[in-house]
Amino acid sequence: MFVKSFLKSTETSEFIDKFINEQLTPTITELEKVALNVTRFKVTLWGSFSRGRLARLHQNFQEQTKNFLVLYYMYSNPDKFFAELQLKPSDTERIDSVMEGYTKSREMVMALFEEGFRLNELIDRQITTYDRSADHRMAITLSLLAVIASLFAVLAR
Repeated sequence: MFVKSFLKSTETSEFIDKFINEQLTPTITELEKVALNVTRFKVTLWGSFSRGRLARLHQNFQEQTKNFLVLYYMYSNPDKFFAELQLKPSDTERIDSVMEGYTKSREMVMALFEEGFRLNELIDRQITTYDRSADHRMAITLSLLAVIASLFAVLAR
């Protein structure tokens, strides 16, 4: 509960801690697992044609990215983020306390989001590279087959 150390409101600090520990950190951990799987992936000649494993990696990446972006959208919109606290417009002191906590913890939380965006960029770049590599291997293989077929046609005459 690092957030409690610099926030006055325990309600806000507990809420933000809960968000970080139960939602944001597990989502970033899942993105890290996807990044590890993607960096360990090797495009084989057969994989260039079948692409099943690459498609599964890409699907897992899309799912984790969606989860991450939902959290980012929720956090970047304080009305949605604090909806669970059921703040009433008449309770200005409580709203001020909550917004003060949100503002003070923003730098720490945004550092976690930046890590998530960095992981997303890394994974996307790797998957795109693998996809291009598979396309190039397929084109080269088909070109070689065409050359071999034309050689057989010339030799058969």
